[in-house]
Parts: sequence; structure tokens; C-alpha cells
Amino acid sequence: MAIWVKRYLLTLVILLALDALWLGVVAPPFYQAEIGFLMAASPNWGAAGAFYLLFVAGLVVFVISPGIEAGTPGRAAWRGAFFGLITYATYDLTNPESSAINFANANSSCC
Repeated sequence: MAIWVKRYLLTLVILLALDALWLGVVAPPFYQAEIGFLMAASPNWGAAGAFYLLFVAGLVVFVISPGIEAGTPGRAAWRGAFFGLITYATYDLTNPESSAINFANANSSCC
């Protein structure tokens, strides 16, 4: 159990640091220009906190621990890529404002 807690906390610290750099320094001009109309005036800190706690749990359970236990960084990388695909697809496939795939407004001439 202790090893899982260590993995969780280390992953949480790394993810928060990387996201703070990305969301606080690198991406704001791009996000404001491209999706500013979708952005709230201020973050929903409760939702953000819940997301980070759950997302890190998913990373540890489905990506990091299996990769460490298998002893292959490549396996962890592939599992991480697949986990990322699933998490981003969740947003893109369920958000009506997403421009990735818009099934509701798709022009279907076949049926």
C-alpha cells in the first residue's frame, strides 16, 4: 500500500508542476485566442481538484504501476498514450462545443 501512496503523491506533484507551467505560463495566450469564449472568468477550483485527484489515480492504476511492474518503460508509454486518448476522447465526444467531432450536426446523406 505504501508504494501506491508514494507513486500517487509523486505523480500528483509532477502533474501539478507541469500543468502549472503549461496553464500558467505557456498556454494562456493560445487558449485565450482560440477558446476564450468557452473559458470561465475564474477556475472552478473544486472541480479542478476533483479532476486532478481522479486523473492521478487513473495514471497510477492504469499506466505507472503496470509499467513499473512490467519493468518496461515502453509499456508504460503505450499505456499512457492510450489512457490519454481515452481521457481526451471523453471530452471531445461528450462536449457539444467540441470541434473535434460533432455528431449532432454531421451531414448524413447515407441514411
